[in-house]
Amino acid sequence: MTVPKEDPAYRERPRPITGAVDRHNHRLDSDYYTQPGNLFRLMTKDAQERLIGNIVGSISNAPREIQERQIRHFYKADPN
Repeated sequence: MTVPKEDPAYRERPRPITGAVDRHNHRLDSDYYTQPGNLFRLMTKDAQERLIGNIVGSISNAPREIQERQIRHFYKADPN
């Protein structure tokens, strides 16, 4: 499997404003689950159920392997 890499030819040049604008490396750590978990827990139970229903509807036709992979991601964000 090939891992995607950034192509420097398409990198945006920093633009001065009141400082320099450049890309932020959002992959500084491996915590991809705290923020979505916190957002989920802020939702009302009704909103959580609607979200879960929408997700179930969206992935119900996906291969089982994909469904299980997504469930593992969701569990890391919030075990409930």
